[in-house]
Amino acid sequence: MATFSVTQARNQRMSFSGSDDQLKITWHADYFVDVTLGVGESISQINAYDILTASGVPVVNRTVYEVDNKFIPFVLCRSKTCRPHENLYTRWIVEAEFESSVRANSGEGENQPIAKPAGLTDITPRVVPILGETQKVLYEDKSDSPLDCARSPTGNWWSEPIIERIPTLALQITQYESYLSYEDMLRRKLKVNASSYRGQPPYDWLIQDIQPTEVTVPLATGSVRAVQVTYTVEHSPHLYGWKTDRALIDSMFLETADDKTTAKAFQNKEPGSKSNGFITVSGVKRPDQTGTPDYIQYESYERIEFDDFLQV
Repeated sequence: MATFSVTQARNQRMSFSGSDDQLKITWHADYFVDVTLGVGESISQINAYDILTASGVPVVNRTVYEVDNKFIPFVLCRSKTCRPHENLYTRWIVEAEFESSVRANSGEGENQPIAKPAGLTDITPRVVPILGETQKVLYEDKSDSPLDCARSPTGNWWSEPIIERIPTLALQITQYESYLSYEDMLRRKLKVNASSYRGQPPYDWLIQDIQPTEVTVPLATGSVRAVQVTYTVEHSPHLYGWKTDRALIDSMFLETADDKTTAKAFQNKEPGSKSNGFITVSGVKRPDQTGTPDYIQYESYERIEFDDFLQV
């Protein structure tokens, strides 16, 4: 049975390319695959699949780039091709291309090969910011003397509220973990921070997405199988974070008289007409009917300790 010996050639190549503020890094490396034929075997029996899947040849989407006993975190093999050597009939050449698997937000000098670390947690995670937006109803405008913009000059509520656009921040955190099960992903996805995270209070950050990839990471003691995980963690700019809130606005309010509580309708100035008004969390009419309403909050996401698994 044929055996294969794989060595990395010295003719490595590297390129940087960018668009807008994004940096793409591409490494090209060649590998020699020398075939030792078994008894009675012919080189014609060795095909490209045997070469590309030989032990020691980079695996697409799995192998992290190594060079000169160093490596570049999060740079993975993305493609490879092979061809027979022109002069040595038992040698093949594999051409592999490696690319950064993280949308870069750093400079060229921050993506150089580094010494192989002792453990996975010694590798600094990559953090990429992503800006988005959300919306909320505006009750007072942004002028120096805030105006009630929820109601018309007659005091009636606008049929279409004025909407404020608010910027949001999400972070894509990519790190190496020794193991990640389906159960781990289910426990972590769509959960909020139970404790303070990045200087923000509980319930302000939500894990929106988890993208795992099985990889082989070179360490000082040898290569290990690991999981490259990208967490998308989004911050809520709202006052109560990711809690679901409801404005305490109703067409009815509670009133208690003679130990009897009844529901009454908010009235416009015109006799017999109805309107909406501000209430409190107990359902009674709020004394001050101007400005912004009060809110009631509901926790619709479970809490989890981010520090138990996020490395930054």
